Amino acid sequence: MDIFGRMVNTQSLLLLFILLGVVCQKTGIITRENRGGFNNFLLNITLPAMILNSFLGEVGPDAFAQAGLILLVSALVCLGAWGLGSWLWRNQPGHQKSVLVFATMFSNAGNAGLPVISLVFGQAGLLYAALYLIPVRVLMWSLGVRIFQKERGKGSWKPLLLNPSILVVFLGLFLMLTGLRPPELVQTAIRRVGDITGPLAMILIGTTLAEMKLREAFSLQAWLLSLIRLVVMPLITLGALLLLRAETLAGQVAFVLCAMPVATNTVVLSERYGADHLLAGKAVFLSTLLSLLSVPLLTLLL
Repeated sequence: MDIFGRMVNTQSLLLLFILLGVVCQKTGIITRENRGGFNNFLLNITLPAMILNSFLGEVGPDAFAQAGLILLVSALVCLGAWGLGSWLWRNQPGHQKSVLVFATMFSNAGNAGLPVISLVFGQAGLLYAALYLIPVRVLMWSLGVRIFQKERGKGSWKPLLLNPSILVVFLGLFLMLTGLRPPELVQTAIRRVGDITGPLAMILIGTTLAEMKLREAFSLQAWLLSLIRLVVMPLITLGALLLLRAETLAGQVAFVLCAMPVATNTVVLSERYGADHLLAGKAVFLSTLLSLLSVPLLTLLL
């Protein structure tokens, strides 16, 4: 089956998990009060396990050759999106501008992207995805946080340094480069825990979407932001990949991750720093719904 077919099947499966999340929220199985615990379990346990597992397979010389490329593409895409967003939204009110610029910069490459990459490209794709996320995480918790701060220069590196998803990348790189491996039983446990990530992430996204009023989500700003995030940025990324002649698995992974919807951390940080969290919620809601169609269609370009 080609990439488009696998992507359609994957997005259909993830849609079922999202709908299950909606049901869980509507029936009170998962509430706003207990959702934080599920999110912490996802971010601190299952997602790091999925990332670590991607480094435990057999790694060929081609993977090392492509590592620098995917790191470069990731950094260039984020910084390019920062410049584009800063220019596009320069006349917006401050409490909305921070949301719009951040959402232009960062896709939901972690929570939504990794499960998609795992299902479509397998363990080899996950390795490249984990590398792609290194510049994304660094920029998100440094430049991204500073976008929201009223006073520049007071950002903290602690969230970045203690981020489990970053820590396990360096652990995985160490294991990959040295050839060391944990016992088979431990590897199996890591793989099984990591497999929880995809369904759980989509269920939690569904619980968030269930709290949104459908009519309120379709604002002009949310539509424009979704267009930029789901169409413009992936096409810019594709152009960069073609210029770099990166028509490889690593390039395909970078393209799909860039095509993901607005990062859910947009809502988290907008609430923390007093920005327009309602706009952030609308952007996440609408772009997530539209991505179920846009991502498979974009893979036809690969």
